[in-house]
Amino acid sequence: MNAMTEQQQPEQPVPIKRHFELYPIQMIGIPIMLLVVLLACFGVLTSAQTEVVAASSTFRVKLTYPERTRYGSEADFVVAVENLTEQPLALVTVRIDSSYVDAFEIRHIAPQQLQFSAGGLELLFADIPPSETRMIQLELQGEYIGDVSSTISAFSSDSGSAQTTIHTLILP
Repeated sequence: MNAMTEQQQPEQPVPIKRHFELYPIQMIGIPIMLLVVLLACFGVLTSAQTEVVAASSTFRVKLTYPERTRYGSEADFVVAVENLTEQPLALVTVRIDSSYVDAFEIRHIAPQQLQFSAGGLELLFADIPPSETRMIQLELQGEYIGDVSSTISAFSSDSGSAQTTIHTLILP
């Protein structure tokens, strides 16, 4: 009987040396995947708005625009012009270069006070009372993936001009 129990037991497996192995492409891919997860956790890959101010002696222009946005998603671009004088301003024109405007589709503008010129898009702010602020809001949709920069120029028919640079990254 003892001989039968010895025959029924399976053979012991061959000892295998255990080790962890990665192929070269995995050594590159795993850190990249971890980096993408970390960037997403810290908000680097999400949309973000920023604000810049340009001023002259007679008016101040405050721009709120997308610093980062995604291709195909909508982002708000707000231009506010404040009269700094005690006299009404007849007309303030804010010009956005065509290099910036061409990277976006303009989905909505409120109110409709604009004109297109060879240099880009011109937003018109007419009859601004003393110490008052007028605002135009544009809803933009990214049509170009990459980095877009532009110079924003503002000038008054009465006097004064201001200029600033904006920068937007459109992510895939």
